[in-house]
Formats: sequence, C-alpha cells, structure tokens
Amino acid sequence: MATPIRVRGAETLDTTFEQSLQLLVLLFGNGLEGDVRLEGSSADAVLALRALVTKVGSCESIEPPVDSTLYQPGDECFRQHPEARVFLCPTPYDASQS
Repeated sequence: MATPIRVRGAETLDTTFEQSLQLLVLLFGNGLEGDVRLEGSSADAVLALRALVTKVGSCESIEPPVDSTLYQPGDECFRQHPEARVFLCPTPYDASQS
C-alpha cells in the first residue's frame, strides 16, 4: 500500500520506495537546513511522519510561529535546531486531489 507524503517545496514522495524513506531519514538524521511542512495521505502516514520528526529528527514541540509562510493553522509545530522548524499537518490529505 502506497503512503505518499507531501513535503512543501518538493515533489510527493512515495514511502513504499526504499529510496524515498532513506532520503527522509537522512534529511532528518543529518539535520534540516530550514523550515519544512509535511503532509501525509493517511492516518498511518501522519503517524510515521510524527515518529520521523520526533525520534529520528529529535525535534521538540514548539508554539505556533508568527513568522512562517509554511505554517498553516492547526499544524503541529516542532523545532530541530534554531534555523529549522517542522510543521506537520495532523489531517491526512486526499491523495486523489494531487
């Protein structure tokens, strides 16, 4: 079963492909270079992204920012380091609308 995710500013990644998953793990494990917004196409994808952010990326929960064009109301907000924040949409998006 494909569990595509959207990374704002990038193409949709299908995490059933090992290379896509490796890319995400490397991005978070090595440290992000800026803000990112993540969206999952299913509840399972959102759970996987949350685990990626908090466990692999060691991101800490933060208050919603006032200075980001990526943040959308309702997003879960995290900080990996002073120059990298992660905004996770907790509601799966409709992949058929992409």
